[in-house]
Amino acid sequence: MSSMHTRRIVTSALFVALATILSFFSITVTNTLEIRFNGLAIAAAGILLGPGLGCAVGGLSDILGYMVHPSGAFFPGFTISYALTGLIFGLIVHKKPSVSRVLIAQAVVTIGVDMLLNTFWLSLMYGNAFMALFAARIVKNVVLYPLYAVLLCVVAGPIRQRSAQFLTKLN
Repeated sequence: MSSMHTRRIVTSALFVALATILSFFSITVTNTLEIRFNGLAIAAAGILLGPGLGCAVGGLSDILGYMVHPSGAFFPGFTISYALTGLIFGLIVHKKPSVSRVLIAQAVVTIGVDMLLNTFWLSLMYGNAFMALFAARIVKNVVLYPLYAVLLCVVAGPIRQRSAQFLTKLN
């Protein structure tokens, strides 16, 4: 195995560990409304490592997070959502990090994954009407979008500055 592959595997594992640790810290508002911060590590993995590894980090961190610290029932739909988060950030931001791309990726994740897909998963899990859940989750996501976007821009700044050097070592 070349050093390039070793670095990518180790870096991916570090992001899985970070996302798993961050999954321990959440703010539960209701059983269908929760604020989590592990998505930041998953997004950073997609930004730095690309869509494939970002996707893997998202999926693996959700599974590992549940195994280490189960809270509620495991539902594979959320594993898909976390994997999509890493994939989306990898597709939009990887190798071209900029504030505008981070904002676009976060908007796609917020609307496509958090508001639509996760609301669908919750409606399946709890038997609640999609639109009833969606209305409550709109407020949460509108409030959290700027917070997540600012935090990701803070993360993307150093990634943008170091990405050329890092990616040269990885590629």
